[in-house]
Amino acid sequence: MADRSCLGNSGILSLPNEILLHIISLTCDSQSNFRSLLLIDKRFYTLVQFDRLPHIPIRLNTNSVRSFSEFIALHELAASVRYLWINGTSSLCSDVVNSCNNLVSLACSKTVLYSLCCSTSIKHTDLTELTLFDNWRCWHYMVHHTDRRGIELCQQITHLRIHEPVSDDFSAELFPSLTHFSYSAKQITAASIIGQLAPIYHLPKINLIVITTFFWADEPADERTRLMLSFDKRIRIVYFGSGEPVEFALWCGRARQMETIWTRHARIRRLVGL
Repeated sequence: MADRSCLGNSGILSLPNEILLHIISLTCDSQSNFRSLLLIDKRFYTLVQFDRLPHIPIRLNTNSVRSFSEFIALHELAASVRYLWINGTSSLCSDVVNSCNNLVSLACSKTVLYSLCCSTSIKHTDLTELTLFDNWRCWHYMVHHTDRRGIELCQQITHLRIHEPVSDDFSAELFPSLTHFSYSAKQITAASIIGQLAPIYHLPKINLIVITTFFWADEPADERTRLMLSFDKRIRIVYFGSGEPVEFALWCGRARQMETIWTRHARIRRLVGL
């Protein structure tokens, strides 16, 4: 919260909107900062809620989704939300996602994704980056139970991140626009790479495949690790765990113009379980 002595005619509020917006853009990069700036005064409130919300990565869970839903409904701000990470499978979670129809990047469960694809029409035409927390038997449902709306949504996705191994019903043909693909693995082997990525290799636009893992040793890569990573130059490993960035921080990088899971280059280490 700003010191009130700095406000007023001779303080920060004496500055023109253009300068205030620049200051706000440098300080308002998270939900907590966003909430604090809203409380400064009415002028800040107006500037912040309309100018900064499209640039802030929003993270919701079952405890916060209701208050956020009420906030965007009260102020008619749903269309300003661009980056949304939502943990939960409730109907309220689905309602929030459906109301935020200008999303660019969405992280959610497959249950919420289903609800998005079962709405009367796909309104989220700007949504190109999708992060799924779970995907087991997800793709069969998207093809056969959403009246083509699931297919239409998949066709516009360019960046797909899955927080687990790829489900065996995954259909690469759903993603003709896909350029970036990522999944999580416990043990990365040549056989698992071939199995998991077989449908992906031949997509016409794919240029980066990121495999994430917690199973690594803080040692130089051995020969088997190097050999496996030479399998395809489009493959990159991102390591999670001790001393490494957390998934959410990398997801926020897109909105904050910082490092993302797609731009991270880590020192190659020995993979465990090869």
